Amino acid sequence: MLLDGEGVNAQNFEDLAQNRSFLYGDGVFESIRVMYGQALWSRYHHDRLQYGLKRLGIHYAQTFTQFELLLQKLITSNKIHAGARIRVHVWRRAGGLYCPENDGGMQLMQISALEHNDFVLNTKGLQLGDCKTSKHSLFQPDVKSTNALQYVLAAREAKSAGWDDAFLYHSEGGLLESSSSNVFLLKDGELLTPRLEDGCLPGIMRRVILEKLPTLGYKVREQLLAHHDLQTADEVYLTNAISGLRWVGGWRNKRYFKKQAGKLMEDLNQLALQSLTNL
Repeated sequence: MLLDGEGVNAQNFEDLAQNRSFLYGDGVFESIRVMYGQALWSRYHHDRLQYGLKRLGIHYAQTFTQFELLLQKLITSNKIHAGARIRVHVWRRAGGLYCPENDGGMQLMQISALEHNDFVLNTKGLQLGDCKTSKHSLFQPDVKSTNALQYVLAAREAKSAGWDDAFLYHSEGGLLESSSSNVFLLKDGELLTPRLEDGCLPGIMRRVILEKLPTLGYKVREQLLAHHDLQTADEVYLTNAISGLRWVGGWRNKRYFKKQAGKLMEDLNQLALQSLTNL
């Protein structure tokens, strides 16, 4: 574990009773995939982290080079040579009530090994339902903040109903995401995903798919999506930085298959490998 770049015991960082992330959700975080002992798409994660800090007004100056060196320090010190997950957490320093006394930040990096090095496609299709509560942005839907109650409650609802996950919608019924992933639909050979302006989180894998897959001949587009699109989709995928892509097998009375999911996962693994060899 690295706190402000230095190795620490988990019990020795800033007192939890004064931690503003614990008290107010006053922070941001990133979940970063490690492959072959290297952080994957770290530039994208740094971009989103810095954007979130700017939106929250937390001052934690860190160049991409510094960020990347700390990630590698964490990986090396934990003797990670294959797959792993890194969580980078930055929060406002202690002091004040709702109004902070200062805007300086603290950073914590944690790492845990994963069973697989590459992205591995799920063999059984996920079963999804609809979250009963619409997603309401308490601040900014484009900030990956530590205030994740909407996602926690959606995940609990899915578990209670016996689903693997739940779709979230905005107040007017537009499809946004699931409790832990962005959503892509395959329809007539085209990959479709909700627009950022509708209120979904700008996921890292979402960005990779939008920017990189067209170079491999895929048609990818952002658009407003709703129940009708789920009913008429050929395949449905959930995407995030850690799992890559997972295919959905069912939603309501609709059943999906995975005719293209395997090829998509192969291409995502190839893009990941290329990004690491180009470092």
